[in-house]
Amino acid sequence: MDHIPKTHNHSYVVEIPIYDSAIAYREEPLGFQGFKDFPRSLGYNLEELELCSSELILPCDLLQSWLFFGLLTEIFGGPATQYKHEDFIRTDASGRRMACTEMLDKYALYWTAMRCHEDREVVVRHARDVDSCLRLTNTVLNVVATSLKVTPGEDVWAAAMNALVLSLMTLGEYLCSVREGIIRYKEAGTLELTTLKWHLPLIEKTLEKDWCVGEISMLKKWNGLTCLFYLTTIGRKLLGKGHSTCTEQGGCQALQIDFTTYKTAHLGDCACNRRVGPSPNEIATIISSGQVPLVASVSSDLNQATGLRVFASGLNGPSRATYVAISHVWSDGLGNNEGNWLNECMFTHIQNLVNALHGSADFPVPFWMDTLCIPKSSTFNAVKQLALAQMADIYRSADKVLVLDSSLQAVSCADISWVEMNMRVGYCPWSTRVWTLQEGRLAREAYIQFKDKPVNLTDLQKSAELNDNFQLLSNLLGECDKHHLMENPSARRLIAAVATYQAPEDMIEMSMKSSFEDTDEEELHQHAVQTIKRNAPLEKLKTTWLPWLREVEPDAKETSADEDLRNRIFVYFPSPVAGHSVAAINRIRGWGYAHLANARSKTNSTGYVQGYRPCELFLDVCKGFQGRTTSRTEDETICLGLLLQTEMKDLLAIKPIPWGQKDFLIKLDSWKCIRFVLSMFGVDIQKWIGSCHEERTKLLYRQMVEVPTTIIFWNSPRLQSDGWKWAPRSILYKDLEFKIFEPRDCFKRGIVTNRGLTVQLPGFKLSQLSHDHEALNMTTTCDDDETRFANTTLVIHTHDEASDNLRPWRRGWLRVRFRKIIGSDFNTQGLSWASLVKSGAIDNLAILISEEGALVEMYGKEEECNFAHHVALIERAIPRSGQERDQIEVHCFGEYFEIGTWCIG
Repeated sequence: MDHIPKTHNHSYVVEIPIYDSAIAYREEPLGFQGFKDFPRSLGYNLEELELCSSELILPCDLLQSWLFFGLLTEIFGGPATQYKHEDFIRTDASGRRMACTEMLDKYALYWTAMRCHEDREVVVRHARDVDSCLRLTNTVLNVVATSLKVTPGEDVWAAAMNALVLSLMTLGEYLCSVREGIIRYKEAGTLELTTLKWHLPLIEKTLEKDWCVGEISMLKKWNGLTCLFYLTTIGRKLLGKGHSTCTEQGGCQALQIDFTTYKTAHLGDCACNRRVGPSPNEIATIISSGQVPLVASVSSDLNQATGLRVFASGLNGPSRATYVAISHVWSDGLGNNEGNWLNECMFTHIQNLVNALHGSADFPVPFWMDTLCIPKSSTFNAVKQLALAQMADIYRSADKVLVLDSSLQAVSCADISWVEMNMRVGYCPWSTRVWTLQEGRLAREAYIQFKDKPVNLTDLQKSAELNDNFQLLSNLLGECDKHHLMENPSARRLIAAVATYQAPEDMIEMSMKSSFEDTDEEELHQHAVQTIKRNAPLEKLKTTWLPWLREVEPDAKETSADEDLRNRIFVYFPSPVAGHSVAAINRIRGWGYAHLANARSKTNSTGYVQGYRPCELFLDVCKGFQGRTTSRTEDETICLGLLLQTEMKDLLAIKPIPWGQKDFLIKLDSWKCIRFVLSMFGVDIQKWIGSCHEERTKLLYRQMVEVPTTIIFWNSPRLQSDGWKWAPRSILYKDLEFKIFEPRDCFKRGIVTNRGLTVQLPGFKLSQLSHDHEALNMTTTCDDDETRFANTTLVIHTHDEASDNLRPWRRGWLRVRFRKIIGSDFNTQGLSWASLVKSGAIDNLAILISEEGALVEMYGKEEECNFAHHVALIERAIPRSGQERDQIEVHCFGEYFEIGTWCIG
């Protein structure tokens, strides 16, 4: 398991011995059929696995020979790579032979070279074999994993079979990642490989030591097996929080704040009784004047007791002061619900960190912090609303933003890799709260405070770019002897890709010019500069390998395959852990958010600049919201509005229920008898509690005007008001899934109106079958109980269903089923395809489709626009092997329309 990055404490180092070599898989590929038949040739019945009729028990030596050496052989074997088993075996200090995966990167690069240079037919045939081998390996290991046991009091991975299955699964996941990244021919089945799940229940047992049940539920959704294993090694220990109220469905509740019992923290064990804070009247006056209050110590000598000064700063222009904005989570005790003060020990600590971050001799450096700079008293509610509306500009205008998270301040960054640093930041409490997203997104320079020093968040985001794949390649080839390099075709191709590189002359010329006033010219100039800079290491390596290439191939010249291979080496990133660590930081900083936001801030009278639309910003922001929580539901729309740059005054004008009253209503609603009595008088406490959030959500969508068309397919509970059943009730829904880039057929945006969301999509208008299909109708008998509901498939018949010209994408939507959403209102409606067909309600239904689908109920039509209610989400029902007998079919007729205009309410 050497291909998995190590954490600084090297905990859970799992080593796998080489088992009985008598069961040996040869070093030449056998093809998929030979790979599949390997256990049978040794007397093991594979049919037990395929039928999943009993526990699969296979010895360690067979599993290792078949699914380690065998799988490596089938993927990497052949004359183009000259694969050898010995490259995956090492000898430890005691003389034991151990499995080793250090050479995976080298062979993956060999495979990449083969893909770029070999005949396409050969590449595709090999890819199909690889896909089949990986699927079979996945099936075998998932079955074996269900029978693994844990001995109480022992390390989970001390058992030989447990450790072996873990190593084989992480290898399989790595190879799937490589396969997906370097071979993209559709006929080779790449898309199907992305659905492989490597499920090892024992991982959850090890996660329970450091993570609560709510967090584990989230981790399983976001991470593959390798990342889950990595997260067990970072030594988190539940961060000292109470997790007794956390649940799998409700998520982690440890960071939720009870404002009635909240206490402002001291630094460490300090118990000082001195408080430091500004006058609420003074900061209110500054805010009311349109400025921003800043605070700083009255003295640069922070070793003695000190007071506090207040400064007034503009947000732009010469009146803007130099300052640092503090970002924190209230669960660390840095908030205050009673007043604008901190304990002196904590104030002094923060001032010291701010001074050290800024690196200026002009101490003390002023800083802004919500605890000190936003009035708390209810007498300043109007000023507080002004301050909240300013927050986006406060973080955007700050010279630097300093992130304080107690879990990160307990770790020194000096001895940890960028991968571990990214993972720790991506899963720290600060990264799970709603309010902190804007602080990470809007900051020009955001710094994460570790124990020993602050680290620039932008540097972490670019850490993958600093991972020089060409240097990695050079190091791997440099470890090989000259004979190997000369005889290995893939090695020679990799060397040629490096040695024949030549930057285009026009790009060199463009990069050397000064800046352009013309925007398009300057964009080309910057692209040239960045490309030359990116390829600088390649120029250096060229001097190393070009003499060698000239010796072997004197007339070698660059080919298109060399350029293709070079580009693939540059983006080579197969490690699931490293890739996920970059994604974790992207959730904070965004996927181009800063560029889009800057464009939005320069909008003209039409509201758009350079083609950017608010909904493009919306997708980026919503992706960042995933996995975050807030103690106040109504805060979600405020944070969304700040990041989307909408009009905050109108949103804030919709007042929430005061915290004390809301807490009382929640407790009241917990009594079933009281809830029943109130419902008799038409009083719905939950609706009352959520009214502020719902009205703010509607207003936010109206302010945006446009939203992604695909929002009607998002798997989230929805608003229930007429005209709004298309709209997700919350972006924070734990299981929400969507793509940050919309499919091409949904490029046109949905328009928000009071009657609904107007979209243009293809789909089917449904109806009962005609008398010609009456015999088919007679076979559609099924009960409406929940079990059968889950397995019922709607089969849609069309006039051209038998045509060979029917597009595969469209044909795939002729069998559909309901997509169940946990926690949604749809689950209580008791709908089933059988009841809809039998009652005739099917005649008023249609399905709208893209990559996902939605069932809508039509109620009117005006000109070319159909009006409909959003009913439920649907998905394609693709029969799986061996499960056809469990699927109950209901049949109807469908009239396909290529593009229809719909107003979904």
